[in-house]
Amino acid sequence: MMEQHNNDTFQINTTLSPYDFKEIPLEVGLPIMFITFCSIIISSIVLIYLIRSNKGNFFKWKVIERFNLYTVVCDLLFYAAQTAFGIHQGIAKYARITNLACSIYGILILEFAISQIFLSTVIAMYAFNLVIRSRNLPLGKWDVFLLCPTIGIPLVELTTAAFFGKFSPNPA
Repeated sequence: MMEQHNNDTFQINTTLSPYDFKEIPLEVGLPIMFITFCSIIISSIVLIYLIRSNKGNFFKWKVIERFNLYTVVCDLLFYAAQTAFGIHQGIAKYARITNLACSIYGILILEFAISQIFLSTVIAMYAFNLVIRSRNLPLGKWDVFLLCPTIGIPLVELTTAAFFGKFSPNPA
């Protein structure tokens, strides 16, 4: 992890950055990769089941099935970004991750995590309308008005943050 000094004394103003490490320790990296691969497998199974069990026009599916599909796709993309980061970290063990790569991984991982939050909020509002007001929200072919802000707002926010250099190599 961090490089230790060979001598017993060093200047008191010398600081060791907690972010200055070469690789993720195996005690952390292996469980993360295992959980990520299991999540990808389970999400893939759910996605295949949803597609095979619902024949016909996608917009004629039940709303909850479409929400499940959107959530599973966000999960798969989130875990794919995490897996790409883990593979990159494993291949380039002793190379420092560049600011560009860090920005790309940060945008991808946070994009789909925030999209999950927005989707969960919309699903909660839909369930509220369904239970309390006893009425459905008219979606169907209007799902694009749900998906554009869900994906677009975090993308614009994170791209702006990356443009101003707010993503840098860190242990997360």
